[in-house]
Amino acid sequence: MSFPKVRNVFAALVIAALSSLNLDAALVTVEPDDFAPGTNLSTAVAGVTLSVESTAPIILGAPPNNSVFALTNQVNPPGSPPTGRLVFGTSATTGFGSSWYSGDNIFRADFTNPTDFVSIMAAADGDGDTDVAFFQIFNSFNVLLDSVTLTLNNTAQTASFSRLSSEIAYLRVSNPPQGPTGDSFLLDKLTFNSVQAGVPDGGSLLGIWIAFLVGAAVLHRRTVKR
Repeated sequence: MSFPKVRNVFAALVIAALSSLNLDAALVTVEPDDFAPGTNLSTAVAGVTLSVESTAPIILGAPPNNSVFALTNQVNPPGSPPTGRLVFGTSATTGFGSSWYSGDNIFRADFTNPTDFVSIMAAADGDGDTDVAFFQIFNSFNVLLDSVTLTLNNTAQTASFSRLSSEIAYLRVSNPPQGPTGDSFLLDKLTFNSVQAGVPDGGSLLGIWIAFLVGAAVLHRRTVKR
């Protein structure tokens, strides 16, 4: 390959590497306290859809429901929300709508475009015992990528997941597989990295930068030979 052609290839690699930088990516937060009590949060924030994996009522008498609301904690005695006064809730009418557990109240967040980071805060529901929450992330093919279990008491905790590439399609929060299925807890303040469609993820960027360095090395070698 002649020197002008090598130089052109190198220039193309530089342009590709620089243009691939994800300048549009930004952290997005869904905070119930930013909304009026009772607001349906299911599609309130761009980039994510919140829902409830709801079945026939089997625990605490909660009716099937698929929407997520901004609610005060209604468990008696009330627990302390991780932030502010509102939390994610499953129903605007039932007394236990602010609690999450397995069965008919499983929290789910589906991202419009797969992301590389998501976190959500959790706390005990305040009924006097210790609660256990189970967090899972999946890719677009429903393959489990990672999971974490948190034992919740009087201190709010955050479950966070980070991936090298934008592959997290959705987050699911329930009780651990081994139960108990009615160990309810509070959820609050979901944060995720908004990734624009068509923007290369971390793995793609790594490949581009490797090509960039190879092109630079070839160009340097050709220059020395001249």
